[in-house]
Amino acid sequence: MFDLVEPLWNRFGASLVVADSPVTGSDVSTRVRLEPPEGYVRMLLRAELFSALAVPIGMGLILQTSFTDAPARATPLASEVHAAVSFAEDVMPILEQHCTECHGPETVELGLNLSTYEGLMAGSDYGTVVERGNAAASLIIDMISSGDMPQDKDPMPAEQLEVLRNWINEGAENN
Repeated sequence: MFDLVEPLWNRFGASLVVADSPVTGSDVSTRVRLEPPEGYVRMLLRAELFSALAVPIGMGLILQTSFTDAPARATPLASEVHAAVSFAEDVMPILEQHCTECHGPETVELGLNLSTYEGLMAGSDYGTVVERGNAAASLIIDMISSGDMPQDKDPMPAEQLEVLRNWINEGAENN
């Protein structure tokens, strides 16, 4: 039996001790004890302490993640969170406030009439100004975000520009 145990313990610096004197191999008598290597007991205590702390820490992490709504990446970014945009209730008031003075029913500069949904979707003398589902490719967004429009007026607030972007990205429906 000691032939199997001794090589394992010797690998870690342990020795066989008989009556307080080290022995090896076949000199083993009946009063043999294995003596752990120096520092082994302290290492064992540290391992037990770590194990004792690991369980409550692990449980705390499990409980913490179970009370969150969703994983971090599944949470939408602030720019992705918005309610469905209505043309009549959200978009038209913005166009009336900033655009219809020059692009309205009485004055239609460059053939662009922004006083109605149909006029907006018809576009200007140069073509469409709204590309349904793609605000980045829509001329109206480009003109407003670059500061070219509205001319001779204060720039459109970023929140209102975001409403227009969302409406176009949602498909620019007449709702």
